[in-house]
Amino acid sequence: MATPQGVRLAVHDHGDVVPAAAFGTGDLPHGRHGSGSGRPLVVRVARDIAVEPRPGGCKTIRVLVPLRAAEDRAPE
Repeated sequence: MATPQGVRLAVHDHGDVVPAAAFGTGDLPHGRHGSGSGRPLVVRVARDIAVEPRPGGCKTIRVLVPLRAAEDRAPE
């Protein structure tokens, strides 16, 4: 969904584990080629990352991806 602050995205999955990288620095994993880069890349571009548990051991991850630099955005 587009908002004045950027684009809000939500992804659902069937795992109940919250990856440590979801709130990490965005550093890419060492020694891994071709996999394991998705979450660090999201951390680099997204803001307002939230992980919400769902019934049955699932979760929803919600993020805001700003479309402009922070100094150019409208106040929230």
